Amino acid sequence: MIYFDEAGYTGSDLTNSEQPYFALASIRMTDDEVIRMKKDIGYYEWGKELHFIKMYKNFQGRAMLDKIFNHPLIDDNHVLPSFAHKRYCVSTDAINSHGY
Repeated sequence: MIYFDEAGYTGSDLTNSEQPYFALASIRMTDDEVIRMKKDIGYYEWGKELHFIKMYKNFQGRAMLDKIFNHPLIDDNHVLPSFAHKRYCVSTDAINSHGY
């Protein structure tokens, strides 16, 4: 899974001085590791999309986030974080502007 996001809601505002970076995380797991993690965190019992903005608003969601972020597979061998300065992402804005 590879995902670009930023803290807050300024993704399309590439010149926002308060949030100038996109965070990029690459997560690599085997099929067996994904199955293990889903079992360990109670993914199937959750029964909903794992979407942070919905999860942090209630106790059950925060408990699930705690399980995810503290799971032993979320480590340096599986997660590679990096960052992109928005001022160098002009092509991203052009892609979003045209709906591609």
